[in-house]
Amino acid sequence: MAIIRWRAGAVPEAWAGRANQWFDGDTIRVDGGPPGRVIRIFGIDAPEWGQTGAGAAWRFLRDSTLRTCVFVSPKGLDRFGRVVARLATYQIQDLGLALLTRGLVWWEWHFAPEDEQYRRAQFDARQRGLALWSRKPYGWAPWAWRRRHR
Repeated sequence: MAIIRWRAGAVPEAWAGRANQWFDGDTIRVDGGPPGRVIRIFGIDAPEWGQTGAGAAWRFLRDSTLRTCVFVSPKGLDRFGRVVARLATYQIQDLGLALLTRGLVWWEWHFAPEDEQYRRAQFDARQRGLALWSRKPYGWAPWAWRRRHR
């Protein structure tokens, strides 16, 4: 096992490893990178536990990354010290996009405003009435739900 040295606050280099912990539909731990680092998937926000759809997003992320190699492409660190990254597997080129395409998460437009693919995927899932978009009124966006439930 390689030992990776990194400075606190420094964005780690890309790595590949096995997922070993799933916190919710957009947060995961993948071995092989900086020890103990949690990864937040870039550009999306999954429903919080207690919100409709939280379990479905978590299950998709877990099932998509279980027993396969996960490729981590860091973009930065968030205010909690988590690595914000795009994730891929051999089967799925962009896990964030896959979650959006299925209507399981929200596009985080305030952090990824230039991501046209993500914007379009959410628009299409909403138009097709998939998962989070299957009934009106649509639920609270996770960032609004968190503010309301603090």
